[in-house]
Amino acid sequence: KSINDLFGHLKGDQMIQETVQIIKRTVRSNDLVARLGGDEFGILNIETNLENTQKLANRISESLKQAGINAAIGVAARQPGTDLQQTVVEADKQMYRHKRQIKDMSQ
Repeated sequence: KSINDLFGHLKGDQMIQETVQIIKRTVRSNDLVARLGGDEFGILNIETNLENTQKLANRISESLKQAGINAAIGVAARQPGTDLQQTVVEADKQMYRHKRQIKDMSQ
């Protein structure tokens, strides 16, 4: 939103496209990348554990930083007995937690 407000929607669209390309270059071929809406993306990191998923999130974060893109990332692992929606909700909570940490560090 801030890119759109400062530089216009064309620049905002270009930023989203660049973000997608960076994410796609960073994930494995069997991982699923989806745009959830606006500037939010989800990655279904298949057949791995939380530790490896966190490592992937760190690689994505670093790749985005190198491109000058600030991003908050949330990570969650589907636990036995939980459905995918619950896992998405947990990842969303983690993303907002990370977003607050970024904001606090910039003040």
